[in-house]
Parts: sequence; structure tokens; C-alpha cells
Amino acid sequence: MIGDDTGTRQGTPLELRPDHATPERGAGADGGPEPLRMVAAAEAAALVHVRRTLRSWLSGAGVDEDSSECLQLAAYEALANAASHAYPEDDGGSVSMRAWVDGQVVHVEVADHGTWRPPPADPGSRGRGLLLMERCVDQVELSRTASGTRVGLSRAVTLHSTS
Repeated sequence: MIGDDTGTRQGTPLELRPDHATPERGAGADGGPEPLRMVAAAEAAALVHVRRTLRSWLSGAGVDEDSSECLQLAAYEALANAASHAYPEDDGGSVSMRAWVDGQVVHVEVADHGTWRPPPADPGSRGRGLLLMERCVDQVELSRTASGTRVGLSRAVTLHSTS
């Protein structure tokens, strides 16, 4: 259950993996779509570019439109949460995103290197990010460590031929 340091809604906590400074391109291990890796500044303008790159990658991977929209929304929410909550306002940080296909499931992992801040007692109109992500994907995993927070998103998809 979310709330502990390696909370997960389903499955196991996320495995920590190194980040890369630019999108990584290369054939997928199973001959499927190549994985995507990006690192961006934790600021709104940069996150828009990350979302657009994810949209293009999902399209190129042949992911059905409904699943693509849901994955983009959930990933952008995770990115925006990292940008808004992980770093002090005067100390910009970075966020990373990985996306890959495993069979008929798309996985997206968003990570920051900031510090977890508990939500305020009265979040006002905020505080619905995890709920939104859970509505968009089949699985949400949250892992908080001393080196940052990672959100894993998984959704079963229909893949269409892109050739």
C-alpha cells in the first residue's frame, strides 16, 4: 500500500536503474519497439517536450490511441508531481523517464532525485495525482528512497503494425 518507503499498489517495488541524458534508441530485446530514456529539467517547458516525445514514441511503437492518451496523462502527472514536489523552489532538479514495451504491456518509469515531502493536511484542490494515474493505467508503483522517488506505470495495450 502506498504510504511506506517502497509502496506499491500491485507487484514489487521498482528496480533502480541509471538515467541517461538523451533519448536512448536501440532495438528492443524482444525485437519490439526500442526503449525510450530521457532526462529533463524539472520545469514545465521541459516536461512538455518529454510528453511530446513520449507521444511520438507510443505512436511509433504502434500503441492504440486510447492507451496512448492514458499513458501520456499518467506519465505527465508523475512528471509534474516530481517537478512540483521534489525540489525546493530555488533549487531546480531533473526528472527522468523511461518507457519500454514488454509483450503487450507498456511500462513507463518516472524518477526524480529530490526529497519526498508529505502532503499538507489540507491539500485544497490538489492531491489527486496518484488517483488520476491509477485511473489511467493498470498498475502504479511508488518507491521512495533517500536518492529520490520513482513512479512506475504499466498498462496492457493493443499494438498495431507501424510498417
